[in-house]
Amino acid sequence: MIEAVIERVSSVCQTTIVVGRDLRSLRPLVPPGVQLVRDRFRMPHPLGGLFTGLDLAPNPWVFLAACDTPLLKTGLVHALWRSRRDSLAVAAHFSGRLQPFAALYHRDCLPVIRAAIDAGDLSLQSVLAVVKTRTLSSQALAEADPEGLSFRDADTPSALRELQAFAVPARERGEP
Repeated sequence: MIEAVIERVSSVCQTTIVVGRDLRSLRPLVPPGVQLVRDRFRMPHPLGGLFTGLDLAPNPWVFLAACDTPLLKTGLVHALWRSRRDSLAVAAHFSGRLQPFAALYHRDCLPVIRAAIDAGDLSLQSVLAVVKTRTLSSQALAEADPEGLSFRDADTPSALRELQAFAVPARERGEP
C-alpha cells in the first residue's frame, strides 16, 4: 500500500518524504529520489510524523498522506493546493468530519503541533481546530474525489478487503 501512496504523491509533489520508525523495513519500499527519514518522536503517532516532515520539507507547504490510503486521488492534492490562500491548513470535509489526512499543512503549524505533542494531545483534529484551516469546497471535492476514495484506509482486515475491491478495474466489477 505504501508504494501506491508514494507513487501517487510523487507524481504531484516536488519532494516526497516518508517518515517512519522502522527504516530498515521501509527502505526496500521507497524508490530512489524519495527521502526516508526517522520520526523524531520515540512513540510513533501521525502528529509526530507530520512535525518531522514539516520541519524537514524544503517547501513551506506539505501534503500529509497516510501510508494505508492507496486509492488517493491526485486531483484532490491539486484541489487542496488551489484552496490554500489565507490559511495554515486545508482539509476536506467528508463523512461528517474534517479529514486530517490527505490534507495540506503549512510550516507555520509547527509551534501548534509541538505544543500539542508536549501536552499529550496527539490528535490531528485538534491541530486543525486551532490553526486557521480552510475547508475544501464541496464542489471542489466532488470534482476531485466524489467517492472519497482518498480517505479510505486499511485499518482492519475488512477495510483492506474493501480497498482491494475498489482497486479492481471497473470493467472487472461489471461497471461501465
